[in-house]
Amino acid sequence: MLIDVTDENLFVEIESDLSDNLPVFMEKTGLAEISPCESFTLTLVPITAREGLDATSKTIAISRKGQSYQAERQQASPAPLVQLLKTQLTSYSGLTQDQSVTSGSNIANVMLKALTRSSPGSEITLIVFSDMIENNEYLNMYRNIPGEDQAEAVVNQLIDPVVMEAFKSRQQQGLDASILIVCKENQLTRVSTNTRDIRTFWSSLLNEIGLEHVQFVDNLSNINQ
Repeated sequence: MLIDVTDENLFVEIESDLSDNLPVFMEKTGLAEISPCESFTLTLVPITAREGLDATSKTIAISRKGQSYQAERQQASPAPLVQLLKTQLTSYSGLTQDQSVTSGSNIANVMLKALTRSSPGSEITLIVFSDMIENNEYLNMYRNIPGEDQAEAVVNQLIDPVVMEAFKSRQQQGLDASILIVCKENQLTRVSTNTRDIRTFWSSLLNEIGLEHVQFVDNLSNINQ
């Protein structure tokens, strides 16, 4: 789960969505439902102006078969995941006040780094909470949103070659991921952006690098199962 912390008002919108809609979303999708000998890992990553991947994870697992129903339910309890989310959101709220964090964003690189570091063989769902406006030395979408025909050129310009090489290596190993982009409205009122053009850009870019299972929603309550 990637959470954009580059704008305070945007973060408030994301926090509200998680608070209001995450329980229903998890119930509808069954993402954290596990059976004996299965595990579920929640990893949280802030999207910032920095290039690094500051990931924090928590895993729940039913260790073996043949246990009582009560033991299985206790091990499968989402309580540790909920606590992780609460703790990290509090931490991320503080990041929204840090100029070194809010001076830009590196969404594409963070997405690929997160996917590359996922566990081989696992079922991966990447959820991105952001207005999806790249703003860094390679691309400023406040000024210009590239069209579909520019996807290949933008990939080569925007994504770090080392990151791309690692991502392609994981794809060759069988990486397959579902991408859910919770695309929020731009909160910087001094800038006019077109949400449709933003979604078209990201669809083209992700398709260009071989990520085809992509869904866009404006909040978690609108998820299609």
